[in-house]
Amino acid sequence: MSRPVSRALGFTAAVGTALVLLIAGGVATAAAPSTATPSTTTPSTATPSTATPAPAATFALGAYAAGPVTSAGTPLTGLESQLRTSVAVASSFRGWGDLFPDPTQLADSATGHTLLVAWDLGATSATRFSTFTSHQHDSYLTQEAAAAVAYGKPFYIRPWAEMNGDWTAFQPTPAGDRPAGGSYAQFIAAWRYVVTFFRGHGASNVRWVFNPTADTYAGTTPVSSIWPGRAYVDVLGLDGYNWGSGGQFAWRGFSDIFTAQYARLTALDPGLPVWVCETGSKEPLEDDGAPVDPAHSKAAWYQGMGSWLVGKRVRAVVLFDARKERDWRVSSDPAALDVVRRVAAAALKSVPAVGPAPSVQATVSVRETATVRAHVRARASIRAVGRSWVGYGAASVQVRSSVVVTITSLGLTAEAARASATATARAKARTAATARAGSLARSRARATAASRARQAASARARAAILAARR
Repeated sequence: MSRPVSRALGFTAAVGTALVLLIAGGVATAAAPSTATPSTTTPSTATPSTATPAPAATFALGAYAAGPVTSAGTPLTGLESQLRTSVAVASSFRGWGDLFPDPTQLADSATGHTLLVAWDLGATSATRFSTFTSHQHDSYLTQEAAAAVAYGKPFYIRPWAEMNGDWTAFQPTPAGDRPAGGSYAQFIAAWRYVVTFFRGHGASNVRWVFNPTADTYAGTTPVSSIWPGRAYVDVLGLDGYNWGSGGQFAWRGFSDIFTAQYARLTALDPGLPVWVCETGSKEPLEDDGAPVDPAHSKAAWYQGMGSWLVGKRVRAVVLFDARKERDWRVSSDPAALDVVRRVAAAALKSVPAVGPAPSVQATVSVRETATVRAHVRARASIRAVGRSWVGYGAASVQVRSSVVVTITSLGLTAEAARASATATARAKARTAATARAGSLARSRARATAASRARQAASARARAAILAARR
């Protein structure tokens, strides 16, 4: 089943923020918003508004909030006023050529929010995956990496969001026939290139979110075919929506939307946190692009979300709180807003720390101690902290006592470490041999010069004797 263009597409620097549901802890507290009560619409009579939401203090609710910045604050400020509580993460969309964090994002950051940015990396042939690995966009990437370094705080970027969807211009396909796309291998190479580029330019505060859509129908790209590898991903992301009934769509609960792709995504890595980066439901009591559907309830849909999240690895859920293709706003039904308020009141207010994977060790056969800075391109499996991963990248490697290599940055595999260490040892041996050869050559040159000098002196002496005899 195909679906319309996602709200995550056409990221034309639209200003927006988001509230995020978090299931793992943290201690920082965001600034408290106004407690003003929002305007409401006619509630759904089908809503079981007294039902119990998800267990307290396990996750917090949020939503993307579109709109301009006003004297009252960013769009997120208005949403927090509706929810009567503060939230943890401000999510936004930025387009090709934009530099961020920008003033709106910095305003959200200043009030204690962690930034989540959907980054559109272009939708034309000028930004195909191969154009990244051929260094055509290094100037722009350098500027953005510098902006990230200047910001300094950890924040989250989801490049090529919903890349597996067949409505995107940058969908990786076997034939590589999408306008801004390429093959599976080219996508993986481009993803790794961007991540490695940022790290190489000092932007270690960026956390990378691999964010396909929850759709798994035949036209979508299997996530396992485009997985960049654990070394290049910090968070697993998912987007999914209930478009309501009518036409090609049918009403779908949260479980219906996310269960299948959640299983596929978490199979890629056994330990990475999962964030639902975009989600929302059609308002069933109005024709908002899909017919009125009094048999269903948005409030019950959110309660179903809370039930589904229990026991999952999900650490964040971002709600898309705007009227766009549908009326995705939680305030479209006061009963739904009431459910969300009760969930948000019990929510965590800070983002669980997400950082690079721990260092790993690999045994090598090298006889000397040396520090190796290697840029390698290798693929191999390695066991690290109970998980298997593959990749390549830049690493700082310490060779110790000829037996252990400690990999202090992600991406260098055991085979690559061995190869790098062996190459380094050989290079050192070649250097030493060259030095010895050079020393010998210099000694020989000095001896030759001395011999020639002696011969010249002897010749002059003989000439002088002959001259005296005459």
